[in-house]
Amino acid sequence: MSARAKLATFRVSLRRGMARFVLLFAGVLMAPIVGFTAQASAAFSDCGPGNLCVWVDSGASGARFSWGGSWSGSCWNMSANWNDIISSMYNRMPTAVEFYRHSGCLSNSANSLIGNRVYVSPGASYNTCSQVFPCDMNDAISSVYFY
Repeated sequence: MSARAKLATFRVSLRRGMARFVLLFAGVLMAPIVGFTAQASAAFSDCGPGNLCVWVDSGASGARFSWGGSWSGSCWNMSANWNDIISSMYNRMPTAVEFYRHSGCLSNSANSLIGNRVYVSPGASYNTCSQVFPCDMNDAISSVYFY
């Protein structure tokens, strides 16, 4: 192989290595910002201190998404993967949160607020179809507001 061919092969290899590094580095940087974990879980106790966790199934089972850190005063719209699939949650943050049926942390002003949003105190864990959480909110949550 000529020196020119070896140099071209080296450049391609270097570019691929750099691309992998950039993608890995971006993922490492984004993880703490979003506070995302998607994993199977079997108990409410799997939600770490200071986090808000939601699960796709009741009883804190199935895939889990969690927020950590300070989100105070902000509204989070669920991503396409998490919109309208939440069935249980645990608020281990020091402040309350409120789940909404609609994106933008808005309730439908034409209807009663009942069934459109639910306030969750620090330390509270719920299944969406319970005495506290209305059944019509199961698989219907689109946003959460952090107090």
